[in-house]
Amino acid sequence: MMSRVLAAFVAAAVVLVGKDVYMLARILLHPYFSPLQVVNGPPDPVTDYDAVLKEDPLVMERWAQQYGPIYRYAAQLKIPTLAITDARAIAHVLGHPDLYQKPQVLQRALRFLLGAGMLTVEGNEHRRQRRVMSPAFGNAQMRDLTHIFLERTEQLRQVWLALTAENGSNEVTIEVVKYLTKTTLDVIGLAGFDYEFNALSADKTANELGDAVWAIVNQPQPSVLDIMQIIFPVLRFIPTVNSRKLQQANAVLHRVGSQMVAEKKSEVLAVAGSSVDKAAFQSKDILGLLVRANMASDLPESSRMSDTEIVAQIPTLLAAGHETTSTMMSWALYALSVNPHVQDKLRAELQAGYDDTGDSPSMEQLHAFTYLDAVIRETLRMWPPLPFLSREALKTDVIPTERPWTDKKGVVHDGIRVTQGDAIAVPVIAMNRSTDIWGPDAGEFRPERWLLQDALPPPHFQHVPLPGLLSFSAGPRACIGWRLAYVEMKAMLYVLLRSFRFELSTRPEDMTMQAGLILRPYVLSELEKGPQLPLIVHAL
Repeated sequence: MMSRVLAAFVAAAVVLVGKDVYMLARILLHPYFSPLQVVNGPPDPVTDYDAVLKEDPLVMERWAQQYGPIYRYAAQLKIPTLAITDARAIAHVLGHPDLYQKPQVLQRALRFLLGAGMLTVEGNEHRRQRRVMSPAFGNAQMRDLTHIFLERTEQLRQVWLALTAENGSNEVTIEVVKYLTKTTLDVIGLAGFDYEFNALSADKTANELGDAVWAIVNQPQPSVLDIMQIIFPVLRFIPTVNSRKLQQANAVLHRVGSQMVAEKKSEVLAVAGSSVDKAAFQSKDILGLLVRANMASDLPESSRMSDTEIVAQIPTLLAAGHETTSTMMSWALYALSVNPHVQDKLRAELQAGYDDTGDSPSMEQLHAFTYLDAVIRETLRMWPPLPFLSREALKTDVIPTERPWTDKKGVVHDGIRVTQGDAIAVPVIAMNRSTDIWGPDAGEFRPERWLLQDALPPPHFQHVPLPGLLSFSAGPRACIGWRLAYVEMKAMLYVLLRSFRFELSTRPEDMTMQAGLILRPYVLSELEKGPQLPLIVHAL
């Protein structure tokens, strides 16, 4: 009996190790057989361009100007990567998720951090999860959640007013990224799960779920071994400080998340009984709506999500629902600080509408502020939360292009041939700032461009949340939570702009952007402190 168990264990180990060996071989050998070898691009560096892209995300825009809309560069681990700024090519790649998926390395990293939630799964798994989850992110649900966005921003307003009072004047310098992150964490806790993180509260009562989330989204710089363990799971038996902390945090998330899901299921059954109608149970949070939709009597059994899959959505929503929104809000306040005429114009619009909207405007009333909408769209254009999208070809394909392109050998092509395993990058920030699309002032923050529809470029992509912009991606995998972020930003600016005037506390040239997965603001002289945006906040 023991010999059979041992044999089974050895066989399983061989399979697991074999998968890792295959991935390593593919990373090392595939570039030599890829058709991307003939694509022009910047010379290969000694290592790779990963650090360059992190510190200078706009370099891909300059490369496009130098090498054309189709070029190749050495990405992480020196993997040759096809960069495309051709609109037709991008639409093809993002519109065919069965042909182009997140790279295997990125999939493993995201699953390691977040579990098998909708952000990390692909193919039929993703379609099934998205079908169940979509109703929870519709307009009706965002309308019901708007009051949470306003109430938590009002709490932030009170915190900043207290800081100005403590300073003995009507102004104080505040590092706003920290406070915006706490606010959006509180928002997604209530809007997502009816859970109180109390991140903004002065009461520092222990909150194990909050601590677990913080441990995951604020992972320290990974060691080489940490990275190798993500790529090659067979190495995870070697303990590291980071991996232990991450495992502990994920254990808390799974335990607390399982309790949440069980409670939501009990609530649904208590109201609807054994036959669950989609309209029979109203929930005040996204998780409750998801559980209700998943239990609906008319949902085929094959389409239902398991409890494990539902629990996996919790870290996905937490990571995507507060980090990206707080970063977008940081960039909005930065843009308003360095463009005071825009700030004044927006404040005037909000003040003029206050008599009709009061302290608690509806979602529709927020949408009626046209300049507010223009400011947010322009912020998303200039500083998309995800500056790059990564894909990997699953099989040989020819990507169509708008215009012919010329390779290293001078041969002209009408499309781009890719093979299985080829890496592809969509530089969102380069597309959003392209002078070919947006005109000569593409690099300027000018919300007025959104007020004149005739002045906007024609839509280059189908199935995008915001026409003309890739900031929430495009196609079947476009961001499902874009409405939540969009309405939340409007609510936050509505509250803050009527109460404060914002001014950059340092010179604009002392600020920079850096790109990991998310595009964040940094102070050049204090990069080691992480994302920062120090503003002089004047109470009005």
